[in-house]
Amino acid sequence: MYDAKELEKFFSHYLPAMKQVIENMWTNRDELREYLDFCLSQNVYDAWVVPYFKDMLYYVKTAPHTYSNPWDVL
Repeated sequence: MYDAKELEKFFSHYLPAMKQVIENMWTNRDELREYLDFCLSQNVYDAWVVPYFKDMLYYVKTAPHTYSNPWDVL
């Protein structure tokens, strides 16, 4: 499992638009979870990205969502 800082670096470097989506949707846990589930189930990204998405999905399910910046909470 990747830690939060590694996930932030990954999304910043490889998928900056997805990083922005995560940040914008962070306060709505259910919507973000559904979106990430959709991306995984529809194979939106190549297989090498899947572990990062699964780890991000884990954090979406378990981390607090009271703050607007997920990278500060994780």
